[in-house]
Amino acid sequence: MTDQLIINIRQQCLYAYQDGVLLSRFPVSTSRFGTGCLNGSFCTPLGQHRIAEKIGTDAAINEVFIARQPQGVLSELQQAQVALPDDLITSRILWLSGVEPGRNQGGDVDTYERYIYIHGTPEEDLIGTPVSHGCIRMRNADVIELFNMTASGCAVDIIEDKAADMNEFDDYELATLAVRAGQVRTHEHEHSEPIFPTSSFVFGSAAEAADRFSGVVPGNIYARFTNPTVRIFEERLAAME
Repeated sequence: MTDQLIINIRQQCLYAYQDGVLLSRFPVSTSRFGTGCLNGSFCTPLGQHRIAEKIGTDAAINEVFIARQPQGVLSELQQAQVALPDDLITSRILWLSGVEPGRNQGGDVDTYERYIYIHGTPEEDLIGTPVSHGCIRMRNADVIELFNMTASGCAVDIIEDKAADMNEFDDYELATLAVRAGQVRTHEHEHSEPIFPTSSFVFGSAAEAADRFSGVVPGNIYARFTNPTVRIFEERLAAME
């Protein structure tokens, strides 16, 4: 299980560690209003936190939560023309609590009382850009993966910039970018990116499959179009531009 998460605001990335070893790296979206801990600011808080509560175990991917209560799968709610809030929370919730009194704990700077979560979002095309209302948004498949590998009480550190030991490609030369950019090592700690030979992918429901193939929800659909290996290649080309 992961014992530390680091969320890097500048990179818009979440890093998952176990015993100091990087297990996974996920793109995220933090607040469009920047960083800050004050209640009502809609900013993403900084500093040391922990996961106070995990909500949504066994919920379907794209399950909508309102006030932390499941409402149904997004596509079904949309088909039924159910009125929904603009800032939707989907799939899983990791509710954060600050551990630094006066900075992100207590009074008008309390992260937990501000309802700051790590959660899924239907706006997956905006992941990597700070557009949230304070929470840390993730792709739905990613937040489910993180949820399953992270226990309540896990340390979470939200920082403005990179830690010295993080994978960072911004300052690398072109030759290094051509070899390393875009790669996120799995728990197997492979040296190079794995090759995904699978021709198809499993969907949580027929509605999810329909959303993927229609482009409503981003994600892998069929290997001749996209798979994790192709995604790494695309990110590598983008980093070299």
